[in-house]
Amino acid sequence: MTKYIEPILYFYLKDRTYSVRELALGKLKSLVQTYKMEWVNSSLLPKLAESSSKENGYLIRITALYSLQVKNI
Repeated sequence: MTKYIEPILYFYLKDRTYSVRELALGKLKSLVQTYKMEWVNSSLLPKLAESSSKENGYLIRITALYSLQVKNI
């Protein structure tokens, strides 16, 4: 199921509009509650680390950090 949700989530997390990224962070919180730490460790963290190191934009990197805060790592 997450293979369908993840691309949409990451698309929204990289959006240029703050309110769209904020909405994605809100949905991320419920996804973490639903799919638990297994999903976070196997999928979310590697993709956040990859996007924060690859992307040149400040907004992408800061959103990755906000994502970690939502998860309470």
